[in-house]
Amino acid sequence: MNFNNDEIKKIATTFVHSSIKDEIPNGYCFSICFPLSILLSILKIKNKVAVGNAFINKMNISHFWIKFEADDMILDPTIRQFDTSKDLIYLGKINDDEITKQYVELNNIGEQEFHEIYEKWSAPLYEKEDRILRSKKFEDKMNLTNIKIASSFIAGIREYGLEDQILHNEFAKLYLKSIEYNLRCRLKDGIQNSSYDLNEKFYNDLVDIISTFN
Repeated sequence: MNFNNDEIKKIATTFVHSSIKDEIPNGYCFSICFPLSILLSILKIKNKVAVGNAFINKMNISHFWIKFEADDMILDPTIRQFDTSKDLIYLGKINDDEITKQYVELNNIGEQEFHEIYEKWSAPLYEKEDRILRSKKFEDKMNLTNIKIASSFIAGIREYGLEDQILHNEFAKLYLKSIEYNLRCRLKDGIQNSSYDLNEKFYNDLVDIISTFN
């Protein structure tokens, strides 16, 4: 299955819109890039999550985006956090946009460094005691957003009939297990929020998928 740029843009746009609608994605770059990168990889679109910095308004900001193997192309699904007039996502060459041309990728990010980034990101979902301390309101909002993004990921997997492919993707397993843990705790505590579709149906869908993992 081959995808052209218009098709990739449609996949990414649908993913972002179903996840956060038109909300400005401040601080969501890894939360969106990680599962979207996994979905694209399972679709055989070779990519990786780029780790780097964005130099915006004379500020050096930690940032994540998606980098493709061919043609120096990138996908930034959270570019609107830097310029709200932008389209929902940016797909193009990194030097062809005034915002993305200011991105600088870190070259020393190997498997261990990326795993450390994942561990830091997933710590609030697992409610680890050594996680970075933030206000309960902020942490709860981020966890809820991550669950909503995960529902978009599952929807994409279902749409393209990729359930079996998840079994062969270690990142997909890591991702879904962290989401399932947090959602299980919420349902156990009776925490519901209809705007994020936190319900037993979605949880059971996650459990059905995770039960196939080795």
